[in-house]
Amino acid sequence: MGNNFIERFESYFEQQHIKYSKLGNTLWYDYNRALVPIGPAKFDYRLSEDQSKQLLSMFPKTLFIRSNNGFQKLNSAQSSLWYAVIKNSFLEREEIKSYESRKKIKRGLEFCKVERVDADFIAKKGYDILYAAVKSYKGRVKIYTDEKGFSQRNSVRNFYPEIFHYWGVFHNSKLIGYAENLIFDSIEASYSTMKFLPEKFSLFPTYALVYTMDEYYLKKNNFEYVNDGFRNILHDTNIQGFLIKNFDFFKQPTELYLYYKPIMNLIIQTIYPFRNLITYDRGIFQKIKAMVKLEEIRRNSLVKKII
Repeated sequence: MGNNFIERFESYFEQQHIKYSKLGNTLWYDYNRALVPIGPAKFDYRLSEDQSKQLLSMFPKTLFIRSNNGFQKLNSAQSSLWYAVIKNSFLEREEIKSYESRKKIKRGLEFCKVERVDADFIAKKGYDILYAAVKSYKGRVKIYTDEKGFSQRNSVRNFYPEIFHYWGVFHNSKLIGYAENLIFDSIEASYSTMKFLPEKFSLFPTYALVYTMDEYYLKKNNFEYVNDGFRNILHDTNIQGFLIKNFDFFKQPTELYLYYKPIMNLIIQTIYPFRNLITYDRGIFQKIKAMVKLEEIRRNSLVKKII
């Protein structure tokens, strides 16, 4: 199977002046001060010590690299500390175990129309939904962009329909929600973003959207799997639990690898013994807690491997 998505993401990064590095056949870019690979979660992204040093030297503001070693099989006595939340086969509504889930999917499909839209449509119509959705979140959550930046970012993606898919959720012909997915050939569709008008949740738009996208990628287009991302550490969201409960997504084990810059390694080693004393959960403290949690997962995984 080819990796055509690599060339398209490389073109997109260059067009948008997003700094990246290509090491072997993998693109790496900075996401929240961490270098992460762009590509299917099932791939092995482990690095040698020389490779990690080489990458980190190219990104002065990046603090560490986060990667994984592809999908792993665990026996019944093992438990996964790091995982992706995925689904690899489509279930018709009647096959879903939960009666409540079947009912809400049915109502969502009755109330809402879900269809593929282009990036330019979301660029023009999506910001109000993003703004309303983020404002409804608990805590002080900042919107990552203003309306102009949102429009520009998504308009550019209109030229890259092979790697960016957009979906609109409509009620009475009005957009009430949207999704943005990253596409890695026919290997993985990554459910990157879902936003809805909070006052429209009674119409069950999430159920209609997820069911329609699952059907499109897994049944109609034979993708290997769809992915809602790795275990959530930083953000307060229940979407992964929602997908597992209502749509038979599951936790696919993989191993977490962290490669630190020397200063970051020193900070982690200093803070880690006092991690339980970090109780404040706002601003920089939220990111510190997330980083320490990642380190805890990494260490506990190593212990399990030794045992």
